[in-house]
Amino acid sequence: YRYQGLYLVALVALMAVMTIPYRPIANRLTILEVVCRSRIVTFMSDVSYSVYLFHGLFLAIIGSQIGMSAKSSGWPLIAGTLAIWVAVIVLTYAFSYLVFRFVELPGITLGKAILDRFSPPRAISPKINRQALGRDTPQ
Repeated sequence: YRYQGLYLVALVALMAVMTIPYRPIANRLTILEVVCRSRIVTFMSDVSYSVYLFHGLFLAIIGSQIGMSAKSSGWPLIAGTLAIWVAVIVLTYAFSYLVFRFVELPGITLGKAILDRFSPPRAISPKINRQALGRDTPQ
């Protein structure tokens, strides 16, 4: 409980950054843009829903097993805690990637196919189409 204040400050700072409109500050925050577009952040955002769904399962099963083994082996508390963190994070992200790859992506593709099949074709106004192409200026 020593670090609750620090966690609260970090959370509030993160929320403040997320509420600032991204586009106007993009030129000033190029580091933020680079980080947000990195492969690791993209991967983490892709699998985030599965991580949310399955982290508790891995924490309950793997965490309790590692915790009991660490305690019976006489490991220091910090070593057992780190072992639980590492194991749960690695297993959760690995499993979440598999769920994303083999369940979520096919589901998204199927959903789009169903929508395309049952939704009426969209009519595009010729005037809007010309404006979008830059051939006609709005009056």
